[in-house]
Amino acid sequence: MTMNYEIFGLKEVINTSGKMTILGVSKVSERVLAAQRFGGEHFFEMEDLAIQTGKYIADLLQVDDAQIVSSASAGIAQSVAAVIGQGSLHHVYHPYDPQLTKREIILPKGHNVDYGTPVEVMVQQGGGQVVEAGYANMCTPDHLAMMVTEKTATFAITNAVFAHTLPGDVPLTTRAQIQQMMDYPGMDLIR
Repeated sequence: MTMNYEIFGLKEVINTSGKMTILGVSKVSERVLAAQRFGGEHFFEMEDLAIQTGKYIADLLQVDDAQIVSSASAGIAQSVAAVIGQGSLHHVYHPYDPQLTKREIILPKGHNVDYGTPVEVMVQQGGGQVVEAGYANMCTPDHLAMMVTEKTATFAITNAVFAHTLPGDVPLTTRAQIQQMMDYPGMDLIR
């Protein structure tokens, strides 16, 4: 069966916006298509595949760990769940249990954007509660720090297309210093 626009009644669009979820994110290279084909034609134990590909990506990025996800939305929800649950099997089975009280995810106000779905919705899917810091046009280290409570799980930063670097926005290195100073895991949601 040949796939084309007419079968589904779709119109072809020209993407002049960059990587946009609403437009199918991005084209993939022949190498990626070949890898997808290989994966689709072979069987793997999925848990082992996730662990091994995560290790591989982590080594390439020179970070502690990595997890491949299906979309930006899945990445946000899974990252939030991981920070809140901290490896707890109880959390895996009961992600919204009220006993888990450290659920606040501090997010600069200008980073709570709608990229096809609001960032806040995906934080909630992961069991978190967004606490906005600063203003739409500015967020300083002090703005982030003043929002920390005993219920704070972490800070989250989205680098989505719509979350532009704003005047007074907190640079990534400064956010990392605040997270380390306050002993919070970092969670940069890069799209």
